[in-house]
This record gives sequence, structure tokens and C-alpha cells, in this order.
Amino acid sequence: EHIGSLIGRYTRVEEMGTEILKTLLEPIFASRAIIVLKEADGRTGKIRAVVGFTNNSILHKTIFIDDDFIFNQVIKKNELVNIREADYMIGKKKNPYIEKSVLAAPLSIGNYTIGAIALIDKKKDGGFTANNEILLSIVAQMISFGINNAKHLEIKEGEQELMREYVGM
Repeated sequence: EHIGSLIGRYTRVEEMGTEILKTLLEPIFASRAIIVLKEADGRTGKIRAVVGFTNNSILHKTIFIDDDFIFNQVIKKNELVNIREADYMIGKKKNPYIEKSVLAAPLSIGNYTIGAIALIDKKKDGGFTANNEILLSIVAQMISFGINNAKHLEIKEGEQELMREYVGM
């Protein structure tokens, strides 16, 4: 219910995403969280919301989806990813924003994936649970339309700003 009210309250992806991520961190005991939205080229994604990082320098960073084994699976294959600490530690591929575990779900509208929401580094031992997976999947479904609408509103406002600036309208 609280997340539903956040969707209607914000019109900017960063603001909406940040508040949603803050709401999720406590009940799931995650240390950090991010939202990545797929760019128009389909090959890259941009980090649009972050919570829990000591330095928010990754905000607005571009990720090459094919080079990121987590977001490749979530965004390109539209699959939930749950990598526990033990699995991540023995894996050969590492991500700069993950230390030990990650739970990520696609943000989808119908069969089209617009991005991903990821909870990073479970505070309690054992990694993210099946209940965490269910909760994140439900939240991802709930917020996809709101985030997509906010993204399109930002694009429209940007186009209008350009028209005023360069065309004088």
C-alpha cells in the first residue's frame, strides 16, 4: 500500500525510485539497492536510483547490459536473479557494486522489460530468501508502470525545454 502511494506522489524516476528502494531495504535487510532502466538503444542501461551507497557516484552511470552478467539475465532474459554470498564468492565474474549477494527482478510491462530493480548484499547470513524473491517480484510488477510513466514524462519535459530554448516556442 505504501509503495502504491509513492508511485502516484512522484513524477521523477530518481525521486520515485529512491523512495521505493528506501521502503524495501528495511523489511528485506538489504544493505543497498539500485534501479537500472534500459536505454533506447537496448544495449545499455542507466542507473536511475540508488540507496545505501556511501558514494552515489554510480547514479546515472551507464551499464553495458551484455557485459553485466546480472543485468543481462534480468533485463535481456526477463528473469529473476538470486545470487547468494557463497555462490558470488566462488564466481569468476564480479560487479563493482556488489560485495556478496544480489536479488534482482525485471521491471516489465507485458513482455517488454524496461529495466531492473536490485537489492544488494543481504545484511543477515544466508542470502536472500524465497519470500524476498516473491516480495521483490510483486513490487517490481507494481512499480513498472509508474516508473515508465515518469521516464516518459521526463523525456516529454526535456523535449519541451529544447523547443523553448532553441525554437523559441
